[in-house]
Amino acid sequence: MTGIFSERVLSVRFLMHVDRYASRYRLAFDQSSKKRADLFGQRLDGGWVVAESKGRSGTVDWKLEQTMIAQKGTIKSIGGVKPDFAFGCAAHFPKLNDNSEPLAILAIDPPDFEPEAIDLRVTPDKFIQCYYEPFLIALEEVSHREVRGDFIVAHYDSLGLQIGLLRSVLERMERARDGFTSGLHHDVTTLLNEQVPAERPAGQFLDGTLVKSNWDASMNQEDWSEVYYVEKF
Repeated sequence: MTGIFSERVLSVRFLMHVDRYASRYRLAFDQSSKKRADLFGQRLDGGWVVAESKGRSGTVDWKLEQTMIAQKGTIKSIGGVKPDFAFGCAAHFPKLNDNSEPLAILAIDPPDFEPEAIDLRVTPDKFIQCYYEPFLIALEEVSHREVRGDFIVAHYDSLGLQIGLLRSVLERMERARDGFTSGLHHDVTTLLNEQVPAERPAGQFLDGTLVKSNWDASMNQEDWSEVYYVEKF
């Protein structure tokens, strides 16, 4: 839900887990503090965002709000640039006066940063390379691949899942894997600006990826069980 909010409200094209980038490039954080924002990303206009993502089966309480405020403020800049937004985002189910419990999103963007907030050392080219690497792996790990229009699509039939990427972006990322990383951010964003329309079919995203799942098959799987506990006296 944080990803959906980020795309629809803040025009975020790339959203990635902080730990994904940090582990890829061996960035060290202050070990004296366990507070760390979950996600960071880049908007269509190039600006950065930082997001702390939470979820609750009920409503959001004051304690959770304060936690989101603290953790979203742990990154003061990305590559030396202050983020446009550093926000906490919680998906929750508040109980209304009519006893209904609709899915709701609470987003908080107060201006303060934590005293130990860090600069996340990011370069645009490394960011893009790190972002798309999982898609390259997903496309290479299966034998069932097809060309579908401008996309290369991998079929994970046992999961009822399809994962795809624009062929032009895939080819540029393959060149980057071979060492041609200079200008990667510029090249990929140019391709996306040219080939990704503002209005897209379901399952296609701003970053040039395609993800589709057969929800009917997934929802009908008997992947649950009942466990009963007997208290002994």
